[in-house]
Amino acid sequence: ASATFAAMVRSRGSCGFVTAVVTLVVALACFPQTVSGLYADDSQVVSLDPKSFKAKVTNDVQSFYLVEFYAPWCGHCKKLAPEYEAAARAIKKEKAPATLAAVDCDKHKALCDTHGVSGFPTILSFSAGREKASKGEKYEGARDKDGIVEFVTLKSAAKTSVDDLLAPRLPYADVHSFLHHGDSSIPKAVLLTEGVASGSKTSSNLSWLASVAVKFKVGRKKSAAFGYARAEDDKGAVARTFGVVKFPSVVCVKLRLEKGTASESGRFTVLTLGGDEKVGETIRSTKSFIDLCQKMDPSDAADANSKPLPSFPPPRRPRKIAETRFGELTETNLHDDCLGGFAGTCVVLAFRTGKQGEDAKTQASKEALEASKEALSQTSKKYRNDPFSFLWVDTGADAGAQSFLKGFGLDASKNAGDDFPALLAIKTGKRNRFAVKNLDKALSENTASQFVDQILAGDVVFAPLKKVPEFEPEYLRFGDEDPEENAVEVILEDTDEPVEETNGEVVEIAEESDEGEETGLDAQVAAGGGEDADTVGEL
Repeated sequence: ASATFAAMVRSRGSCGFVTAVVTLVVALACFPQTVSGLYADDSQVVSLDPKSFKAKVTNDVQSFYLVEFYAPWCGHCKKLAPEYEAAARAIKKEKAPATLAAVDCDKHKALCDTHGVSGFPTILSFSAGREKASKGEKYEGARDKDGIVEFVTLKSAAKTSVDDLLAPRLPYADVHSFLHHGDSSIPKAVLLTEGVASGSKTSSNLSWLASVAVKFKVGRKKSAAFGYARAEDDKGAVARTFGVVKFPSVVCVKLRLEKGTASESGRFTVLTLGGDEKVGETIRSTKSFIDLCQKMDPSDAADANSKPLPSFPPPRRPRKIAETRFGELTETNLHDDCLGGFAGTCVVLAFRTGKQGEDAKTQASKEALEASKEALSQTSKKYRNDPFSFLWVDTGADAGAQSFLKGFGLDASKNAGDDFPALLAIKTGKRNRFAVKNLDKALSENTASQFVDQILAGDVVFAPLKKVPEFEPEYLRFGDEDPEENAVEVILEDTDEPVEETNGEVVEIAEESDEGEETGLDAQVAAGGGEDADTVGEL
């Protein structure tokens, strides 16, 4: 493009400069956008290789990263990509201190293996203040834009330091996991505080709480788990759920497994700390409080010093995205996708295009069919989680569908505009019912959605269907065809005069004998000749 630009300027002089510039801009616009895996190079999602992963995620431990490990061929990864991309744009707009990144495991298999990736997509979060050797925590939240943004906003806002790794900040959404995941036999302690950004009672870090936590840790084994929550965060939801109104306070929880179930219940007790205590006194009193909590019986409902554990909401799970049910209605899938094999409402777009060789309206009708199919396809995505299947059929292309649609009062033998296009809703089961909505033009997504909404609201009147129609078998589909196309010529051995009859009828063949008498016989003629026609010839 640069060489072309220079050549144009030289050949045309200064007067051709403007033309050359325009030509260059157009040429550059035609170059394809560079794409790396599922994300373009200019995407807000940062594509990482082993070198950039080490520089950013491994070494930059004071920054928050959410990393998707994917394979370009993975269907779930392709579905996630636009949601992940939208989340990255939203996070940048909100100026949250976080980065969304992605690793193509087809290109960087060793990097993915290092982080234990065994399925796609796998999303790992790397919190600020983490240890350098951290392999990240698996993201289990909703795989949509809102769920990702909510998770990243909470996690990135809860920036930790090396001092409080043993006592991390607990957003309200994480309290359920903190209490019920991990070792449920050990007590779980939560410091509830207010007024200080870091959550510390007296200093810029949580060194005193971490000092308490260290006393309940031997090697990698913990005999108690610790965290903290501020009254200013989540509108004080954590403290309010525990019923705590005085700060700072320490809540200690003991769990027990319900007999015969997988659910857990428990009890908690509260220690209110003095605001004028020295750090040493706070550490000693908190440790003594946790020691007593370890001995607490969570099944003792008569314990006056403890209360029943309130419930915290579990983390959001990935929303299951159902597959769309959309396609052409044929004799093959009629029962599985529409009638007895499908327990829902079948919505059929009935269309009639012209046959080849008809007037110029044929092309227009086919274009209208394509537009209608696209509208129905988009509608199927919108209602993918509802009990509907969405199918289309063209009676101009599929003669077998004509008899099927006739059972619902849609007659393809009439003028094209009389009954078609139309939307047909079918419910089968104990009572077979149907409803028809005639259209005066190509189907739009808005019209299709209104029809489905009316069905869901019970506003569509369904008529009883006494007999479920079927597609007409192929061997019977000759009623509308030219008889000449299926004619069979039978030639007797001793005569040059052909006898011509239509397909499938009884043909009377006459031959004169040597004595001048006429001999007659009946023969069944098969379509297109074949062995039966040869037999007639021999006769």
